Amino acid sequence: GHRRPPDPTRHLPFLTALAARPGRKGAEAAVLVIHDVWGLDTAAEEFAVACAVGGLPAYAVDALSAYGGTPRSGAARDRARAQRSIGQLDVEKTLAKLSLVVRALRLDGATVGVAGFGWGADLALRLAATHASIAAVVAYIDDASAETPANGLLAPLAERASRRSIQQSVDFLTDRLRP
Repeated sequence: GHRRPPDPTRHLPFLTALAARPGRKGAEAAVLVIHDVWGLDTAAEEFAVACAVGGLPAYAVDALSAYGGTPRSGAARDRARAQRSIGQLDVEKTLAKLSLVVRALRLDGATVGVAGFGWGADLALRLAATHASIAAVVAYIDDASAETPANGLLAPLAERASRRSIQQSVDFLTDRLRP
């Protein structure tokens, strides 16, 4: 039998994540979810939960972990502060950290997929281009002229909250990550 992979960020103190896992055992696949410039937001969290509901463990990372996580004003996320913080990130270092998460998932035996929104979509596509071990990538982007990778699905960023679009993306990931 298969076991549920543990949180791949458990040994990476520089990166925190919302872990959404299915209630059943047998999770031999996992999805890394990368947020947009506003930080770990509802769209990324809901996508991770949709993956888990569909049977895929998902880890919505907070790229702003090094700055104390996605900024909040009271209970709400502070989008303006998050966007400023994203501008301070070294993209290459961020990609290196995300690569460690991909490696950790692979070491735990999972087939890995990556999903990203806006800023995170660019990182997801770059990760997929440099890691042959990434079996599928979903990118919610603004650029309609972008070339779709062979193992990828591009979706309009405007549809990031659409239940239909999210379900199509989860189905795409499931088809490619499950044997």
